[in-house]
Amino acid sequence: LVSTRQYIQSKVSAFLVEMYFGLAVLATTYLVICYAEIYRYFGVVDGSIDGHPVVHRLTECLYFSIVTWTTLGYGDFSPTSLARPFAASEALLGYTFMALLIAGAISSLAKRD
Repeated sequence: LVSTRQYIQSKVSAFLVEMYFGLAVLATTYLVICYAEIYRYFGVVDGSIDGHPVVHRLTECLYFSIVTWTTLGYGDFSPTSLARPFAASEALLGYTFMALLIAGAISSLAKRD
């Protein structure tokens, strides 16, 4: 009876961990796309082109959003002055979210051993 209970608890725990990671991936994708739409509205400065034009194309804004979320910060694009608070909040949210995600992964792996 005890081993059956432990087996069921381990299966439920594994299911919850998988569900947690699935929701985390969906939430990350949703937030990155939302921020990309904000940058699309305000524009991002393309530093790789002479004159540094402000671009509003979705591909560049999505790229900038991913780079900002992961806090890589290549520097080829930068936010406009109106988009800077959003970029700062995205970087902080991405940094925190990724740290929690990695901590959850390590914790779930440690429980399996």
